[in-house]
Order: sequence, then structure tokens, then C-alpha cells
Amino acid sequence: MSGYDHYAEAKSIADSIEAKGFPDQAMAVRSAIDDGRSGIEIFMQLRFYLAPFEGNEKIDPTTQFRIAGLLSRVNEALNR
Repeated sequence: MSGYDHYAEAKSIADSIEAKGFPDQAMAVRSAIDDGRSGIEIFMQLRFYLAPFEGNEKIDPTTQFRIAGLLSRVNEALNR
């Protein structure tokens, strides 16, 4: 087990994107985690809500990197 916490990372990313002026999208990420019925549902929603931020100039490079890393891990998990 890697010890990587997908949900904690997603919530932290939500905080970052909210600080950059995207409160609705941040709330959607948090709601996906809090209200999702299964891991697959949550991961699919995280992918849906976070993918549009890849390449967004309003998001700092560190957060971009974190988003890419989380999405990579989510995609890997969904493709198992």
C-alpha cells in the first residue's frame, strides 16, 4: 500500500483552487468526496471536476502538478 490519500489530496487541491477564485468547483470536489456512494463514483467525479484545471493559467504550477499527479493515480485505479 502506497500510503497516498487520494481524498485528502483532492480536498487540499480544492482549497487551492478555491483560493484562486474557483469556489464552485472546489465545493464540487468536496461534495464528490463527502457524498459519493463508492470509490469508483468518487474517482470519476474527481476526474470530471479536476481535469479542466490541467493547463489553466490561473492555477499555480505546484497545484497543476498536484492535480496531474492525482488524476494519474485516479486513472490508474479506475483502469484496474
